[in-house]
Amino acid sequence: MRARLVLVLVVATLPLAGCGGASKPAAGGAPTASSTAPADPVAATAEVKQSWATFFDGSRPAAERAALVEDGAHLAQALALGAKDPSSTRTRATVTAVTFTSPRQAAVTYNLSVAGNQVLTGAQGQAVLDQGRWKVSKFTFCQLLALGSGGTPVPGCS
Repeated sequence: MRARLVLVLVVATLPLAGCGGASKPAAGGAPTASSTAPADPVAATAEVKQSWATFFDGSRPAAERAALVEDGAHLAQALALGAKDPSSTRTRATVTAVTFTSPRQAAVTYNLSVAGNQVLTGAQGQAVLDQGRWKVSKFTFCQLLALGSGGTPVPGCS
């Protein structure tokens, strides 16, 4: 029951979980090459999009999803709790824009759907280059879970 409540509250509050002062994405979601971008912004953008799609696909095993979030080993318990909610298997995210704020960080704009119904448009988050792989930032994941936990500590986020 708690995991279901967390998922419902997270979905309802995702627009509040912006990434702060990150720059606005380029029109159309195209990567921009600059001193703040990684060496290959096109490849990095593709990897960010794939990582986010897989991470937010609730039908994927928790271990696979843990590999796509920064500090995933410490967040495994939180991921496992969320996976217990049957509606989580119908959650999907589509990245619409990636703006690199440094060679190792990006602001991500994405849409979220549950059971084929779009529930969020233009949600904001962060991606980080962690151990050579672009991942959902721990900050973004923990902020979303904290909003939905009603003040209950989230395992791995403290």
